[in-house]
This record gives sequence, structure tokens and C-alpha cells, in this order.
Amino acid sequence: MKHIISLDVGTTTVRAHVLNESAVSVGSSVKK
Repeated sequence: MKHIISLDVGTTTVRAHVLNESAVSVGSSVKK
């Protein structure tokens, strides 16, 4: 099973999304 981690670095928050092989979100996190 492979996973992809996507990072979205904004001016006030950092978001991370974990996707599986089918590009379905299996988790996410937001840090301010």
C-alpha cells in the first residue's frame, strides 16, 4: 500500500493531506 503526502504551505497555516493509491484522502492535519 502506497501513500502520498501533500503539503500546502500558506501564510498562516501549514496543511498536510495523506492520500492512498486511489487518490482518496485518508487523513489530514492543519497547524497554525
